[in-house]
Amino acid sequence: MNEDIFQRYIKESSPCSDEVFAGLKIDGMDLSGMTFDKVDFSSCHFINCDLREVTFSNCNFTGAEFTSSDLSDSSFLTSTLSGTLVSSCTLIDSIFNESNMTQAKLENCKIEDTVFQKVIFCNGLLSKSEAVRCVFHEADLSGCSFIGADLDKIIFYEIDLRQTNLESELFNQVMLIDCDMREMDFSNKRLVACQFSEGRLQGANFTGANVKGSVFAQCVLSDAQMNGLYAEETVFTQATLTNASCQALS
Repeated sequence: MNEDIFQRYIKESSPCSDEVFAGLKIDGMDLSGMTFDKVDFSSCHFINCDLREVTFSNCNFTGAEFTSSDLSDSSFLTSTLSGTLVSSCTLIDSIFNESNMTQAKLENCKIEDTVFQKVIFCNGLLSKSEAVRCVFHEADLSGCSFIGADLDKIIFYEIDLRQTNLESELFNQVMLIDCDMREMDFSNKRLVACQFSEGRLQGANFTGANVKGSVFAQCVLSDAQMNGLYAEETVFTQATLTNASCQALS
């Protein structure tokens, strides 16, 4: 019965609200441009679906899966994506706003110009994916891991990153603005052409790191460890370096 109701909404391309479609397998469907409000999609599996320009507002995707689908220009607004798996999908110009993404996984995805605004991405995973020009703003990334991801021109803005695993394959031209990175371990990492702005980096470990072409602007680097730092063309402007160790700074 629920599948019949869902098919009717798709056929009519009409806005859908206050429905329960939990557990449905949605394979090869075109949902582009549709609007869903307060819909339960928990444990659903979207396979090879066209989800471009779809708006999901206050929807429940707990335990759902998205596989080989296009979510470009889609919006997830105040929705729950706890334990959701997004695999081999395309997300270009997508928006996740005030959504709960606890333990969600984004794997083998192409993610460009996508915004994660005030999301809870605790213990989440962004892995084996290309993330370009994405923005994480006021997001809870505690326990979140970026292992195996390519982070290119990403912006982290107003985030506590101390419990975030940034062991990405690529960390290029990343901007970290007003972030808490106290005592984080950046040792031997390649952080080329990155911008650290108004960062709290007290006690951070940059031993042997490559920060060529990076900028540290108005950062607090007190007690930071920077021995063996490769810092060609790196700029420190209005940075506090009290008691920082800077031997063999290049």
